[in-house]
Amino acid sequence: EQAWLTEADMMPEITGLADLMQYALLNNPKIEATFYEWKAAVEMITTERSLPDPMLQLSTEIMKGVTAFTPMLMTDPAMNIPGPGKLGLKADAAYEGGMKKRALFENEMLATALAVKRAYYQLWTVREQVRWTTEALAIVEEIEKLARERLSVGKVTQQDVLRAQMERDRLKTQIANLDDSRAPIVARLRLALGLGPEEPLLDLTPQLTPTPPDFTEQSL
Repeated sequence: EQAWLTEADMMPEITGLADLMQYALLNNPKIEATFYEWKAAVEMITTERSLPDPMLQLSTEIMKGVTAFTPMLMTDPAMNIPGPGKLGLKADAAYEGGMKKRALFENEMLATALAVKRAYYQLWTVREQVRWTTEALAIVEEIEKLARERLSVGKVTQQDVLRAQMERDRLKTQIANLDDSRAPIVARLRLALGLGPEEPLLDLTPQLTPTPPDFTEQSL
């Protein structure tokens, strides 16, 4: 089963970028694989030191980071593991190996989150470009219509009509190219979400949510 099915009671409702990122982190098989490699390395420290099992959980570690993907994301989730200065040689080596596996797990999480965010914003940009270009096309088509009407009564030349037609065709081509540009973006998003080629892509409409400033007029 997919990771999000084994680690959560139900599939999260996708309402925005944060939910989409959470879905990707819980569903991406690369993240799951690197997590269990890290967990195995941590359990090796338990073997060398005979410490209690740290009890790492995939969904728990992902949810710690899903709310704040920044360079300061990584807090130590294994507080019961002593520092390398207190370990024997074997435990020291196991600790260092565990930290490397943990870094790989965290790196995979960040890479997945970045891929989702990049694709999400690119899809939003393409959608807005299509919207703006479609509105411009409607205006140009109206100009062409007026030019034809004025040409029929001799108020403009054929050249005016041709210019409007050329602009109309240019905008239609631009819209077609924008529609085609969605395919590689969607492919990258599918990969980040851990979706197979036959699995349907989530139905989403990218939106930009304004971020409130972290200062006020009074604080300034």
